[in-house]
Amino acid sequence: MAISKEAAIIKISEILSGNKFSVIATDADDHIHTSLVCFTVSKDLNCFFFGTPRNTRKYKYLKKNGKLGLNVSNNKNRIEDTHLAYAVTANGSASELYDDEREKIALQLVKKFPNLEDFYKDPATAIFIVKIKEYSITSNFQQVFTFQTTKEFCA
Repeated sequence: MAISKEAAIIKISEILSGNKFSVIATDADDHIHTSLVCFTVSKDLNCFFFGTPRNTRKYKYLKKNGKLGLNVSNNKNRIEDTHLAYAVTANGSASELYDDEREKIALQLVKKFPNLEDFYKDPATAIFIVKIKEYSITSNFQQVFTFQTTKEFCA
């Protein structure tokens, strides 16, 4: 059964707001690196935010090539998840935030992850914004609906 764009957006919002972790994939010089990150998203789903120490491969790759893919799933690691779980995949361009923008998003991350307050407030932690260009949502193991985002800003 096909899913409408409106239904896909609602389900993506549910999955992203109901999860704390995402796997992200970064690339530099044809070397792909995946990492687990804590994240938050803008209300309109156009932007994805996370923090990372500056002394990581993830940071190095993002500074060299800002392209990023991410995946968030509501699976529970059960066999029936092949038909019950949804996976959200997105790709976009990441850039580091500075000054007031950095502080604003760091506060949002602290609100979602109070146990990581010291991490997000640490000047050695970079805060990134990913402007999402495309979302895909997969259900029933192989039914995929893909759409482009329509805005260049976050709300």
